[in-house]
Amino acid sequence: MSRGHLLITGTPLQNNLKELFALLNFICPEIFSDYADLDAFLHKDDAGADGEEEKSKKVVEALHKILRSFLLRRVKSDVEKVLLPKKEINIYVGLTEMQRKWYRSVLEKDIDRVNGLTGKKEGKTRLMNIVMQLRKVTCHPYLFDGAPGPPYTTDEHLIENSGKMFILDKLLKSLKAKGSRVLIFSQMSRAWPF
Repeated sequence: MSRGHLLITGTPLQNNLKELFALLNFICPEIFSDYADLDAFLHKDDAGADGEEEKSKKVVEALHKILRSFLLRRVKSDVEKVLLPKKEINIYVGLTEMQRKWYRSVLEKDIDRVNGLTGKKEGKTRLMNIVMQLRKVTCHPYLFDGAPGPPYTTDEHLIENSGKMFILDKLLKSLKAKGSRVLIFSQMSRAWPF
């Protein structure tokens, strides 16, 4: 038995209530012992709520009441005063010939089906899938199974077939020459093919 529990997270909002309950159960198991109790407390005012949006708002208000006693939230500007403000530079990059080919292919393959499903739930899901496929194309066409050639791991064609990689290659060379350090984030959950 420990005297106290401390939980540090960079994710102040969890993906779902069960995940949040697991954290609360760790911090204070004597209060948060059963998920059903938390769920019932959060949804007790739902009966009088009109629509999903109002129900969600009531759940969020109830969560704020609960978390107020357990949560100490600090943002970087509250804690670290010597950091320079974040500087964001957007660089717009065109598609390579291979990317344009794959982009067209994705659009032409599914656009007729989406047009036939307009206004239906399946249409919205299908459209979101197309958007994700188009995002993959704009990252790199080698993210697709069936991209020309074997799975490449080295060589200049990796750079030449993606507009983003082409610019990144130039930026990295320039930054290395200046002695800069670089950290690269990717929003795609699937690993790059190389």
